[in-house]
Amino acid sequence: MNSNNKIETKREKYAVHDVRDAISPFMISMIFVAIFTLLVTGAVMTTFLTKYLHTTDKEFSVIMSGVYIGIIGTIIGTYMVARSGITKPYLIFGTVIGRSMYIVLAFVILIFPSGSNGQHDLPLINVTMVIIIISFLFNNFGAAGWSTWMADLIPRSIAGRLFGTRAQLSFLLQLIIGISAPFVIDHFHHSRYIYAVVFAFGGVCGILDIVIHCRIREVKREVPVPFPSVLEMFIIPWKDAFFRRIAPYYFVVSIGFAFMGVFAWRYCYQYVAHNGLGIGFNMANVIIVVIPILCMIVAAPIWGKSIDVFGTKTTLLAALLAHAILPLCWVLLDTNFFDRTTVLVLLCLVAVMSGCTWPGIDQTTVYTQMKLFPNQLKVAFITSSALCGSLGGLLGTLLAGRFAENFAIVLPNIPFLTWMSEYQMLFFISAVLRIVAYVYLKCFVTFPNVPREKATIKTIYIYVFSNIFNSLEYLFKPLAQLKLK
Repeated sequence: MNSNNKIETKREKYAVHDVRDAISPFMISMIFVAIFTLLVTGAVMTTFLTKYLHTTDKEFSVIMSGVYIGIIGTIIGTYMVARSGITKPYLIFGTVIGRSMYIVLAFVILIFPSGSNGQHDLPLINVTMVIIIISFLFNNFGAAGWSTWMADLIPRSIAGRLFGTRAQLSFLLQLIIGISAPFVIDHFHHSRYIYAVVFAFGGVCGILDIVIHCRIREVKREVPVPFPSVLEMFIIPWKDAFFRRIAPYYFVVSIGFAFMGVFAWRYCYQYVAHNGLGIGFNMANVIIVVIPILCMIVAAPIWGKSIDVFGTKTTLLAALLAHAILPLCWVLLDTNFFDRTTVLVLLCLVAVMSGCTWPGIDQTTVYTQMKLFPNQLKVAFITSSALCGSLGGLLGTLLAGRFAENFAIVLPNIPFLTWMSEYQMLFFISAVLRIVAYVYLKCFVTFPNVPREKATIKTIYIYVFSNIFNSLEYLFKPLAQLKLK
């Protein structure tokens, strides 16, 4: 696209009152999107596929790859949003249909209850797979321009703190639902009625999130004339030096996260006799969801401030380094080396570290897309980066499912690896890929227009964890001062 292209209309800017009026809906909508996300993904969906539908590793990985197949919807939605200069109509249309699919899934579960008989039900598995993929396609179509809309609306000066607070609210809601939902599901994981109610309620909450967004004003963005074609839309970002450098990072790190991701749940459910942890939904939920979320609630705003104070790259490197090492803990903390209680206690400590550092990755990724990519056709940059991540995630999930089935056959025949579960081998590969992504990011990616990047990773850790401890001290100090009369 020629850099001398004219703009269709002079752009109207957001007024101060537009930003002020948008903050409340922006924060309140997180309540419903957090409930929606927790009830239709992660622990609930993994248990549904594993304990109700009895999927194989390969089937499980194909279904869970739907989140990455949804990038097709993102591509189409991105083009529509960029060409029109508006987001809201497409957001409403796509996400309402996408989130309604979970209500459809609830009815399918009630109509075809054969998954509850403990048998491997391939037809119901296939129907579930189609519904989930359709959901992601439409949901991604609708959400394609959301980040661009929010990037225009929210000033850079408060973006880090505002998104940190929003993430904190999200984690708090996830904690509440994450404690209550598993208690019910763990006791009734063979009941189709439980899953039907959970998925239907999740779908309704997802729709309410979009209803609240209708209150936020949108200003039409600049539309280049002539407007680039779909192909040009995805070529333009690759002409930017920063994007060319960071795109391979998104691809590799997404493969690394996918190799562990939802397979941690499968490892928790796997019997001890098969080298798994052999724990139920509640204990697995404590390790994978509850403890990390508790830590994220405290840590999220601190990482947001770290971005504002120390810059994006060093903050991301600090968080990523921790998450490059953590999968190795899941490999080495094995019941063949330690007693089961010790393993679970140490994994809880690993979960603490995971929760304290994950907001650094999450928030720096969002901040980079919203504030460091060029303003001109920002939606193309955001979508292209999401495309790189989705392709990596899709490849990683499908490979992990295939590798898991092969490792289950091969590992018992290797004398010095008989103690390993096939999932632990996936975690090892995940760690290697994350380390590769860390080294690449540190050595080859320079972030543009980011001041105060002289801080070291050690500085970030001291800043983050000292503030976490101070927050905890502030929280519990009144309790310590209570005296018995």
